[in-house]
Amino acid sequence: MTTRRLGLWARLSWPACRVCGRAGGALAGARQVVAALDESWKEDLICAGGVARVNWLKRRALFDFDRVEIVAASDYEVERFTIAVGNDVDEYRRPRYKKMPCRVALECVLAEHTLRILRSMFGEVLVSA
Repeated sequence: MTTRRLGLWARLSWPACRVCGRAGGALAGARQVVAALDESWKEDLICAGGVARVNWLKRRALFDFDRVEIVAASDYEVERFTIAVGNDVDEYRRPRYKKMPCRVALECVLAEHTLRILRSMFGEVLVSA
């Protein structure tokens, strides 16, 4: 959310990129951003009910997000994601990862090694339906 002063007392806020300040119209109304890993999606972004789900498998770049959902992804893809997160130098995002929830869909069968990597990187890692 970007805020600009309009005068001594007035301020205007709108959804925008924290880094470049450009407006993010597609995310208007989103209260939460989810980094999703889902091979079945054709889209790279789905907004519904105040939640924007951005498919990292389509985007392949880090962005500000509040939680992680792994729905359908291979161990290789999940490990690529965790390498990108582990190499993130952004001072805003980096401390947030350890507190961030990560949900792995029950249907997404990941190796124990991959789950261990997720547990070391994110807060609570929950495997559920």
